[in-house]
Amino acid sequence: MIRIKLNSLFVLLLCLASCSEPTHGEKFVKGDRLYYEYTIPVTDSLAYYDLSFYTRVDNFKAGNCPLGLDLRWTSPADSLYYEKVWMRTGNTQGKVELYRSGMRFPLNGDWTLRIKAPDKPEGFCGVGVIWEKYYGTR
Repeated sequence: MIRIKLNSLFVLLLCLASCSEPTHGEKFVKGDRLYYEYTIPVTDSLAYYDLSFYTRVDNFKAGNCPLGLDLRWTSPADSLYYEKVWMRTGNTQGKVELYRSGMRFPLNGDWTLRIKAPDKPEGFCGVGVIWEKYYGTR
């Protein structure tokens, strides 16, 4: 009888743990597109976020060149924020570069990031975003 109750308690705790909100995410949008779009769910504006971009170029001659990215953030309240950043494209192995560390979003809700890469090199495979949410310092 006690064994059955302990097993039931373990299953209940496992179910509750699996219902927690995500603390990280990743999305890669393949291909040569006009823009690449991502949604970052923000459930706590007191949390910090680290965001990185990644890409890959399947052209050895164009590898590791600077790539300008035009960013447009749309807030849950439909406010727009723009900036231009640069990253290295890497090579056929790919490249991950930190975009922001310790970033805080002023509003809860789904934030949309739209990235344009107007001067993509030949063999460009797409753009990915990695986000990680945390509290406190690292």
